[in-house]
Amino acid sequence: MVNKLNRFGGIVLMCMALVWSASISVAQDRGTAEEDQAMVARAIAMFDEVGAEATMNTINQDPAPDFLDGDLYVFAYGPEELILAHAVNQSLVGLPASGFVDVDGKAFGKEIADTASAKGE
Repeated sequence: MVNKLNRFGGIVLMCMALVWSASISVAQDRGTAEEDQAMVARAIAMFDEVGAEATMNTINQDPAPDFLDGDLYVFAYGPEELILAHAVNQSLVGLPASGFVDVDGKAFGKEIADTASAKGE
């Protein structure tokens, strides 16, 4: 679930709740909306301070401790809806958002990108 979207010069920084049913039990604490928004705020602050390239490089570190916490992580889409950074799976960098579908065939990647483009936040 996307709790916060922010658009900067065509780059959209997002934070998602990661669902790892095999590794994160229901009993464990899940990230809150406030923690989610705080993580995006850290990414925005970094973006403002050091620019897009350094921010994307930091998010793409393995691990990216500032942008991965429990079931929360940051990722970013670029203006062409390509993934620029992903704190959990760096192999997704460069792939189009539109290519991601859930088990029911819903194009959630396209939906996220469209929401960010339409609302900006």
